[in-house]
Amino acid sequence: PASYTLALGATDATPLQMATSYATFVNGGHRIQPYFIERIYNFDSQTIYQANPAQSCAICFNKTLSETNAQLIDSFGKSSILDENTEDQENKKDSKTKKDTKSDKANKTDKADKDNQQDFIGLPNTDIIKAQNLARAQHPELDGAPIFDRLNPKQAIQYTIAEQAPRILSARSAYQMASMLRSVVMGGTATKARALGRSDIGGKTGTTNQAKDVWFAGVHPTNVAVVWMGYDDPASLGARAFGGTLALPVWIRFMSGQLKGKPTQWVSEANIAKSEKATQKVINITDDNEIEIAQAIEESNQNAPSSTDSLQNDMVSLPAGEVIVEGDGEDIPAE
Repeated sequence: PASYTLALGATDATPLQMATSYATFVNGGHRIQPYFIERIYNFDSQTIYQANPAQSCAICFNKTLSETNAQLIDSFGKSSILDENTEDQENKKDSKTKKDTKSDKANKTDKADKDNQQDFIGLPNTDIIKAQNLARAQHPELDGAPIFDRLNPKQAIQYTIAEQAPRILSARSAYQMASMLRSVVMGGTATKARALGRSDIGGKTGTTNQAKDVWFAGVHPTNVAVVWMGYDDPASLGARAFGGTLALPVWIRFMSGQLKGKPTQWVSEANIAKSEKATQKVINITDDNEIEIAQAIEESNQNAPSSTDSLQNDMVSLPAGEVIVEGDGEDIPAE
């Protein structure tokens, strides 16, 4: 590395970078690329872009692709109908409450909302936009109302064959790192996470000098989440501020919903994805070596691993007695 003190924390890292790094430990050693935009619709609610990120186990994903797409087609529209029915019931209940508790002004607002919805029926798109803009000008308090939401997807989500994410750690090294993270929960500074009642989670608490930053990076084979707390202008969070006392409870509450109903599973030590460790070539980028850069990119694309091998299960049942219980160096005082 450019700085040998990197291992001591002599650099900055965002929560997203931390989550990306920690995901490598529980996905078998692969570098996945985070993304924010999953889908884009055009003005007519037609899908014009669908994210298709590289998978940590492409053969696993592609093996069940047809079944997944069939389920998405079968369920298309059903959830929206259910939501509409639920919303109608809630609206009826809210309307009854409004009659008893809200003022005449609120009732007039509800009436204006219904009138605007009736005005939009049967209008072409251009007229709908004009009507919406007029309604926004006349009733700005309704700007977040359903009448302004045009999105109504016309196609079910359909995924395509995924590529294999590059391997940056051996499967064994990733498994060993995941096991160390798991030991932090089983008997280290993140034992509060055991309140989730799961033995397939791990993580790492973190506290910088003078408690200016507190972290918790938590992992599960299907989910990784990182919690950071601190001020925009660095300042101490207090004498009792630690990753295990401030950040960890937030992670626990979030993951309790994410992992609800999921079976217990842990990382496989075997190379289930059948991927090879990516080779790296370091070159200096200058104005005089454009050809060398182009050749390096072409070689990287040619050496991309194939994703057509047969499927094997990327997760295995949690074996007993695999945890090495040891602390992670953060001394949290007893409460």
